[in-house]
Amino acid sequence: MLRQNFKRLWVGLLWASLVPAFLVACAEEPSRSTTGQTAEHKLLRGSAVRGQSLYGERCAGCHSVDANDAGPMHRGVLGRTAGTVPGFEYSSALRASGLVWTRQSLDAWLRDPEALVPGQAMDEQVAHPQDRQDLIAYLATLR
Repeated sequence: MLRQNFKRLWVGLLWASLVPAFLVACAEEPSRSTTGQTAEHKLLRGSAVRGQSLYGERCAGCHSVDANDAGPMHRGVLGRTAGTVPGFEYSSALRASGLVWTRQSLDAWLRDPEALVPGQAMDEQVAHPQDRQDLIAYLATLR
């Protein structure tokens, strides 16, 4: 009887120490989907609905979807080579950059345009990563 109680106690202690260790190990290793994206990356997937609202608040003062303004139009921006919208006068730095607008390049541009293309003309930055992803998700809808 004493032996059975000792065995139960030992098994209980073993499980009590293994389960938290397993949970900590799982928390430290980012989960990966079948495409290899981390859970953190998934959290930053953008919302086009929120992006449209942010566009109105942060971008529409200089840009529009279908017409050039102080900044170039944004319809069809994803996949386009930077500095190529007809009728808009770009900085020579952006025209010469050879940059193609992808989700990654737009993220870098919105984070810090000057770091990506020194000598460019855009003053605005979007510091918050989720805001950038939401704006990019909205821009992706503008085909």
